[in-house]
Amino acid sequence: MTTAPPSRLAELEIEALNEKHADALAEHFERCSDYFESVLGHPPGPAERQSTFIALPEGKTYEDKFTFVFLFEGKVVGDLDLIRDYPEPGEWWLGILLLDPSIRSMGLGRDILEAFSSWVAANGGRAIRLAVASRNEEYRGSAFLAQARVRRDRAEGRCPPGRVER
Repeated sequence: MTTAPPSRLAELEIEALNEKHADALAEHFERCSDYFESVLGHPPGPAERQSTFIALPEGKTYEDKFTFVFLFEGKVVGDLDLIRDYPEPGEWWLGILLLDPSIRSMGLGRDILEAFSSWVAANGGRAIRLAVASRNEEYRGSAFLAQARVRRDRAEGRCPPGRVER
């Protein structure tokens, strides 16, 4: 059993992804087409939306998958996907944290990592692992900086237990 995830962060509402978000998720992906074109080489389509709902590593079940959307004034402006106990027990895999261009560079990525790091730790996780696509240079730096800030804040006692690892 897991503890409840955060339901709000600053001005963002946080909800577990479900079918009611499907169209809004597609619109979010369209606004984030820069990411998909950089990483996949093409704009987002139905396969990317479907993958958000169903993609799992081998050996994992949907009980291990936690996917959330971030809403601002009812509009999906971000999504996050976590897999519990992957690749190793106690480690959680961050598949994606994708924010709309309109809310990037505001420190929200760091705040989201901090909030979900605490949630993962409360659910027995000891690390969050992530990968940044090598073709995604613009976001690679942002992700590494956010990780470093979370580590620094935690070392200075400003961030709850748990850790984010590269």
